[in-house]
Order: sequence, then structure tokens, then C-alpha cells
Amino acid sequence: MTSNTNQNKKILLVSVLSAMVLFGCGRKDDKNSSASVINPYNTSTLASCNMSSTANTQMNIATFVDNGQVRNDIVRVKFSKINSQFLSNGGKLQFFRWRAFSSGQTYMDSTALTFQVLDTSTNSIVLTSNRLFASDVSSYSSSQDMNRYVLVVDIKDYNAEYDVLRSVIYTSAGAVSEYIDTLIPSF
Repeated sequence: MTSNTNQNKKILLVSVLSAMVLFGCGRKDDKNSSASVINPYNTSTLASCNMSSTANTQMNIATFVDNGQVRNDIVRVKFSKINSQFLSNGGKLQFFRWRAFSSGQTYMDSTALTFQVLDTSTNSIVLTSNRLFASDVSSYSSSQDMNRYVLVVDIKDYNAEYDVLRSVIYTSAGAVSEYIDTLIPSF
């Protein structure tokens, strides 16, 4: 009886760990997903994805892999839920980067980052910009429509010096509605 119980515990543990690996960063069902599963014996990269959320927005971020190499200058962002201020007329989305120093000081780069909007249903880039309005992409009529798009953000960080990607959503009047800070993989 004890060996069956131990075997069941081992099976359960393996199942839970497998589920964590498969679902840790959310769905990756788009055709162009460059996020990769990390080799647990490779200590050079600790995480290939991350997720942050507020009551109104959920953002998933993943490394960008090009020819088998993780690129520090590009990340993939996918929103599974987004603030209604973005979806309203004139709402705007921008990305910024910031870093922390060992002294405890931080530096926020005030230049908005450039990104491409990739429509995964057609496998085409529909926009390259440093800001996105819901009206720029015709099907951004609801939060659920966001799953169709991946934003490929150029964080201009070849040396992996920046720590955080900040997503800022503005109201139609230009005021900050909310922002989300997410650790940039690989961390």
C-alpha cells in the first residue's frame, strides 16, 4: 500500500511540474511564437517569460529567439486583457524601459520604444510605431481581440542592462490611466 501511495505522489509531482513548464507563460499558440522552453541544466538563462497584471490589464512577455539565440534587444508582448481606456476612442499604449543600479537608484528611459504589431491570423506586420491606438488595428474592439496580436518590442538593449519593460496606457485626454512594470526575460 505504501509503495502505491509513493508512486501516486511521484506521478502527481511529475504531472504538476509538467503543467508548470507547459503553462507557465500562458498560451503560446500563435504560429510565430519564439518563446522557448529553457533547458533546466543551462544556468545562463533563468526565465524565458514573465507575466504582470492589474485589475484591468494582463500582459505576458517572452524572450525572442532568432536562429536558436536569445536576443536581448527584442521581446514579444501579448495582452490577454487590456484596460478599457485603451479600447476607448483615443486611448493610447506605449512602452518604456527602466533599470535599477546596485546603489538602489533607478533610471527610466523617457523615449518610447518602437514595436511591431504582428497579426498572428495572417502572419503579417500591421503596424510599426512607438505608440498604438486601438483604432490602428481594426479588430481591437474588445479585450478578447488582443489574443490575435503579438507586439514585438525593440528594447534596444544588446547588453541586457535594462531590467523592466513598462507598458503605459493613456486616456484619450493624454493622462496616464495605468502602467504595468514587467521584468524583462531573461532574468
